[in-house]
Amino acid sequence: MAQDLRDDPRNSVCPLLDYLRPPLVDGAEAWLLVMPVLRHIDQPEPLTVGHAVGMVSSLATGLSFLHEQNVAHRWGNLWGRVSARLTVVRRDICVMNVMLDASQMIPSGWFPYLPTSYFPSEDAPHQPIQVVRNAPLKYYFVDFGESSMFASMEARRLVVGKIAQNQTVPELSDSVPYDAFKLDVRMFGDLVKQLQMVSTATVLDYSSWLSPVRNTAGLPRHTQPP
Repeated sequence: MAQDLRDDPRNSVCPLLDYLRPPLVDGAEAWLLVMPVLRHIDQPEPLTVGHAVGMVSSLATGLSFLHEQNVAHRWGNLWGRVSARLTVVRRDICVMNVMLDASQMIPSGWFPYLPTSYFPSEDAPHQPIQVVRNAPLKYYFVDFGESSMFASMEARRLVVGKIAQNQTVPELSDSVPYDAFKLDVRMFGDLVKQLQMVSTATVLDYSSWLSPVRNTAGLPRHTQPP
């Protein structure tokens, strides 16, 4: 990704800090990717309307940014070309593929397997994390292992494929083509719905102000090309 795109504040792609090439393992080459330590999207859950608005707005802006770069999140792994206009695909915008950078909210850091604790030093027992309220948060899309990018708007094409964590989307099909970018928007609506259903925070109540966002984004979008 070009430097200007990496620096764009709308960019919600998890940054790659470094990469390492370890010795061959059983003759096979492997790479270690170094990324920030992130938290699950609901650690912590939004406690204020402002926090919830910031979360949804950040993710919507990040998805729009991806689409401007002609990237549909995890749409095309190119393991099955069907025709010049169709590519077999996987779709995966969901709760598990959105992470939270809480480094400013939790400046002490945290232990990855004890997200509510940190170790002040190597020989000290773990202590509860210290949370700075109203600190800025950054949300990232992750899991781009199957993603691809079209060369241009004109190069976009319809796709097929129904492998996804979210199997409730009616557009998913191995034979009927659909627009991957519009499906991203549909899955974003389902993501908001998932957040509302699993959240204990009243600001994300299922029948609250977020429902219009969920319902509008979740409308069927099917096959029309961009």
